[in-house]
Amino acid sequence: MSPTAIGERLALIRRAFGFGKAEFADLLEIERPAWSRFENGKRAIPYEQASKIVRRFGVSLDFIILGRVAGMEFEVIERLRQAGFE
Repeated sequence: MSPTAIGERLALIRRAFGFGKAEFADLLEIERPAWSRFENGKRAIPYEQASKIVRRFGVSLDFIILGRVAGMEFEVIERLRQAGFE
């Protein structure tokens, strides 16, 4: 549950859905520097921001926080695997 591990999973989600950092931040209405800090593990992502990702992309909070894929749609898990999730 380290900020670095959470940031790596946030970056993985972004890549899995084919977005660049700026584009992803804009889509979620998150300031670009803030998004960069989340991805780099410099700042914990607030629940409100994480919930936007959950609603928009079908990942779970368990995945973002703990790296667990249980309960997520197969298609989402496959996208994450193709982006580098093991």
